[in-house]
Amino acid sequence: MAQQGIQKTQAQQASGVVQYGKYDPSVSQEEQGFFASDLDFLKLSVGDNVVRFLPPPVGWDRPYVLVKQHFIQADGMEKGFSVVCARQMARERCIICEKISEFKAMGNDIQYQLAEKMFARARAFANVIDRRNPELGPRILAFGKTVFEQLSKIAADNGDYCDPETGFDINITRVGTGQQDTKYFLIPRGSSLLGDLNWIAEATDLSKFAKIDSAEEIMRRCGDLFAPRQPARRMPGPFPPGRQLPAQPQAQPQAQPQPRQPAQRTVADDMNDTFPKGY
Repeated sequence: MAQQGIQKTQAQQASGVVQYGKYDPSVSQEEQGFFASDLDFLKLSVGDNVVRFLPPPVGWDRPYVLVKQHFIQADGMEKGFSVVCARQMARERCIICEKISEFKAMGNDIQYQLAEKMFARARAFANVIDRRNPELGPRILAFGKTVFEQLSKIAADNGDYCDPETGFDINITRVGTGQQDTKYFLIPRGSSLLGDLNWIAEATDLSKFAKIDSAEEIMRRCGDLFAPRQPARRMPGPFPPGRQLPAQPQAQPQAQPQPRQPAQRTVADDMNDTFPKGY
């Protein structure tokens, strides 16, 4: 087979007809995005972030979708992922909620902390234009309760902020970088046009964020999370400075046996000693 291939290549070269192309390594840089996610999320940077919320699609009355999600990141997972809570979103069985209850019932700190991280939390998703990079087109902004409450107040005080003609941009200021110290502050800007109306047609279908996966798919992605577990034995300590080990119950001293006093002898005893049985 290899010899035939060599002979065929030699024949092609002799005829002057090239039947194959030439690889251009430069195109690989342009194709890197093919392997990336088809969802382009906007990560708010520290400082000011000016965005324009795109209007809702036909049939929707809000420019965002609200979901309750579990975030899963168990041992052995390189990267966590989110799962829509079937119980809170559709009143259906949710195997993640069941796993949370199971972990809490085990009665040890490790499983309880894992259960806390898996609690379903509210999350919102919207299509926005990053005014700093408008050439990127619509991007997904994910946000929580703090941003949502401020956004709702802006709408109540200033009207429809996502209207393409009469709406306005919103400046989101991010302070902090950690999970505990990050805060967001929203300020509406003056009325302005959206710009490229094609962005509306290019927006991501937000309903995909509310899609409920099957139990089989969730278990497949969770890996060892659903493997049978034995409750971990709870060991004392380590204890913080100043805290002592729990006091152990002291054994009560046992009463020492008292010398037995000889019983008062009777006439019958004396007779038995004098005349043993069988005498």
